[in-house]
Amino acid sequence: MADLHLSDSLRMRLKKPMGRLIQDSQVDGFLSSLKEITTVVTVGDHTTRRCEEVGIKPALEIIDYREKRSRTQTPENRELPVTRVNNPPGTITAESINAIRNLLSQEKRNRLVVEGEEDLLVIPCIQFAKPGSLVLYGQPNVGLVAVTVDEQSKHAALLILKEMGWSE
Repeated sequence: MADLHLSDSLRMRLKKPMGRLIQDSQVDGFLSSLKEITTVVTVGDHTTRRCEEVGIKPALEIIDYREKRSRTQTPENRELPVTRVNNPPGTITAESINAIRNLLSQEKRNRLVVEGEEDLLVIPCIQFAKPGSLVLYGQPNVGLVAVTVDEQSKHAALLILKEMGWSE
């Protein structure tokens, strides 16, 4: 499988949230209501930290130690096994796809640390998470996006992956 690359036209379309947009002022209340969700996947340092602050323990957390292109002080979570991948900006590497598929198939919590950029990894998370899961990622300067994994969101993710050149 080859690495997938983001086209300019797809980049523009992906600026629109792929799920429900929760305004920043409502994020804490929204996250506090998620106690019943069995599987939560977080993409991004800020999103992961906010979830952990309200007691949500993501099944998979994907971070790159950056927020808005600046280095963060995201603490190490010594309880979690860590997998590291390279994923340059504007790309979804085959290595990242394989790691996400593998980590989401496990029955334990995991952290994926990305050298490069994790933003686009939301798409394979939606594709490989179990139906009923919730994928959370940040919408810079606005809030949080919550994608419920279902047939519709999986189909949308698959179309994006295929447009980027993925063949199953």
